[in-house]
Amino acid sequence: KNNGDGTWTVVNAVAYVEEKATSTGSTIRKVGYATFEDAYKAATEGKTITLLVDHSDVVITIEKAVKLDTNGCAIGTVVLDNVGATVIAPADQNVITNIADHKVVYENGEYSVVAKVYVAEVNGVKYESLQEAINDASAGDTIKLLTDVTEDVTISENLTIDGAGKNFTGTMYVDNSKKTNAVVTIKNVNFVNGTYYAVKTDRINSITVENCTVMNYAWGFLYANTTTTTVVVKNVTVDGGTINLISGGHKDTNTVGNYGFHWVYGTTATLENVTMTNVTYGLYIQNYAGKTINLKNCEITSIEIWERSGKSGVQTFKFEGANTVGKFSASQYA
Repeated sequence: KNNGDGTWTVVNAVAYVEEKATSTGSTIRKVGYATFEDAYKAATEGKTITLLVDHSDVVITIEKAVKLDTNGCAIGTVVLDNVGATVIAPADQNVITNIADHKVVYENGEYSVVAKVYVAEVNGVKYESLQEAINDASAGDTIKLLTDVTEDVTISENLTIDGAGKNFTGTMYVDNSKKTNAVVTIKNVNFVNGTYYAVKTDRINSITVENCTVMNYAWGFLYANTTTTTVVVKNVTVDGGTINLISGGHKDTNTVGNYGFHWVYGTTATLENVTMTNVTYGLYIQNYAGKTINLKNCEITSIEIWERSGKSGVQTFKFEGANTVGKFSASQYA
């Protein structure tokens, strides 16, 4: 009803839709409806349907580009089956969509429908995060990147990550948390602008990294920590670059990257066609036990052996082809 003062009050209605009260649109009135279905039919694209009573056990499906304002009323489930449809409701409201390759998101008190962005694929199934793909993959599977990814992930299975030439920002942690003695291959990845290592391993059988580039990683390319038995690196270019120091980072704008390949425990490492530039410690070996390092056609800023008193072994280097090493040195720690 018209209150006579330029305002309108809806009476005996379950919902209303605001409409122009005059042909010029200078006044807006609230048109009430006895059922939600009537309000929905009356609402044209861009309009808002505002509830006035609870619809606790009702499933409301929105198939056109209108907004539903729950207005504090309880409601069952809302189905948004139009990409232009939205719902104003509390964060615990049940809102879903049946639109293929889309999902419902909640932001600033409003639900809407957006297209899913798939970043990885395994066995024909696409995933919105690389970690989801890794979690669902089985031993022996290959996970392919579909777009650039910024994410830290953990790999604990015998898997291959195929970057397909895409950029990856973050760290790929390869560990033995599933007790699988993992054998992992990482290939065709462009690692860019990371704040830690590109790849870190811990208690695995072997890691192979091939046909990759690494640029601007604060700590370095590869950290093979506790018992990484076999390491193979082929056709990899590492450029430490110069990136800003961030909290917990390891270099600032006046220094270059720290480690190319930091190896602690293991047996055999093979580096073939590997180039490391702007890296303080190219191949950095903590000498806990004897290792064999094979280098073929590599260009490395330095090879440094860090001897641990009482626990060192013989480090055997085998060179094949044309190799360039800027510096070869050894030091000791307690």
